[in-house]
Amino acid sequence: MPKGYAGRLLRVDLTAGKWKAEEISEGMMRNFVGGNGFAAYIMFNELKPGVDPLGPDNILMFMTGPLTGTPFPSSGRYAAYAKSPLTTAVWGEAHSGGYWGPELKYAGFDGIIITGKSDKPVYLWIHDGEVEIRDASHIWGLDVFETDTIIKQELGDDRVKVACIGPAGEKLVRLACIMNDLYRAAGRCGLGAVMGSKNLKAIAVRGSMDIEVEKPEEFVEVVRELLAKMKDNPVTGQALPTFGTNVLTNIINTAGGLPTYNFQQGWHPDAWLNSGERMRDTILVKNRGCRFCWIRCARFCAITTGPYAGTVGEGPEYETVWAFGSNCGVFRLDAIHAANTLCNRYGLDTISAGNIIGWAMELYERGILTKEDTDGLELTFGNHEAMVELVERIALRKGKFADLLAEGWLRAAEKIGKGSERLVMAVKGLGLPAYSPRAFWGHALAYATNVRGGCHLRAYMIAPEVLGVPKKMDPLTTEGKA
Repeated sequence: MPKGYAGRLLRVDLTAGKWKAEEISEGMMRNFVGGNGFAAYIMFNELKPGVDPLGPDNILMFMTGPLTGTPFPSSGRYAAYAKSPLTTAVWGEAHSGGYWGPELKYAGFDGIIITGKSDKPVYLWIHDGEVEIRDASHIWGLDVFETDTIIKQELGDDRVKVACIGPAGEKLVRLACIMNDLYRAAGRCGLGAVMGSKNLKAIAVRGSMDIEVEKPEEFVEVVRELLAKMKDNPVTGQALPTFGTNVLTNIINTAGGLPTYNFQQGWHPDAWLNSGERMRDTILVKNRGCRFCWIRCARFCAITTGPYAGTVGEGPEYETVWAFGSNCGVFRLDAIHAANTLCNRYGLDTISAGNIIGWAMELYERGILTKEDTDGLELTFGNHEAMVELVERIALRKGKFADLLAEGWLRAAEKIGKGSERLVMAVKGLGLPAYSPRAFWGHALAYATNVRGGCHLRAYMIAPEVLGVPKKMDPLTTEGKA
């Protein structure tokens, strides 16, 4: 068997309340490698055409790769997969860092395949090859932070890693995400709603199994060489450790590609107020990192004054700062962090939430929406109070307007009409992230061709077009990038 794998997949039938461990064939390992490959193979062969994404026949998967759980730098990740309830693409995919992914492998599994629907709320407890389907009725309705705390107390081990949904996933909000390690999010494509549709509240993992690698001495040498290169690189060695992913705010703004006012502009003179540099000087408490990643680009921030005093937690990342910042015309980090923390608490994708609120703000300013339509919210660009309030309303489906936005751009635009669909900033129903396609043509091409829609992870052309990694490319051409 190829090294780097736990060698087994966990299949859980929630309708029957049963599970089984399934050995992974060597052919599957070598031909599909792990992660996306495993998920695509299973979805292609097992997902029935025409399945309702929020029905029991949808397949929800959690997958790792052969490097997950090893000391290879920045390998502490996993991804979730299902038919998306949000987009027009069949393929729904969401990635997350933290510690949960490696712990799943230490618990004895490379991935989890979940089918059916439980007749009551449950959570999975996976530990060293053993699995329990436990009652979760007492934690259904609780937020992410409360859920994490109670499960750890119930299992008697603070080292347990928990992936769970909040109220947004339970209420089938199509922008809902899956949270792990409190602050890390498998955010895109609405997979938190798929988890909620199955009455699955959480997956707790803990393990002590080893992951073997081929040629350990050579592997360690490769890791050392890569670490040295990363430390010498100005992005991974200096910018990200010092300012976090939000180092990009000033860079992208200067390049004219920072989407502002729902992508109407690509630059704003006040963008620096939301920058990583400004964050470091004002609200940053400390840096944090994912498993086996020494970059430690995550920020842990606290708001101590003003209307959002008491907001404490990890983030916000660059994408989140943009979504609740320039995209909504808001240039104050305290409001952005408040919106970010609500998303973490309720289990809501920050990119999608900020994108759709920015869209609603443009509709309001153009007169397509009125105050009566928005349930009393004055959704003008820059109104940070309305923005933060609307985040909570969407997560809880509170009010007619928030309930509509909770359905996503395409369904909301169909009901609003009046040309609102022309102002949706999305591809295949997935809201665009924090890079204007007008300024970065290679990245625009990636948006247009990506299997899941408006995605910044596949073909991250910002690296060569803006950062010059591995080489500088002209951002205003698609030549040589297809």
